[in-house]
Amino acid sequence: MKVPVKHILFRLIILMIPYLGFYFMFAKSGFKGRTYDLDEVPLYLFFALFGYVFVETFLIKI
Repeated sequence: MKVPVKHILFRLIILMIPYLGFYFMFAKSGFKGRTYDLDEVPLYLFFALFGYVFVETFLIKI
């Protein structure tokens, strides 16, 4: 049971990096929606990694 918990926690920590990157970029613009497309890359990366972690954790049985 310890291995899946460590695995999920490790993946969640990895997911927080691009999410927080987007958050701080957006906060830098004063939360007024004035962001560039390049600023949204960490958010897209967050969703891509989230999808990968979900598939790896719950759908792929080794």
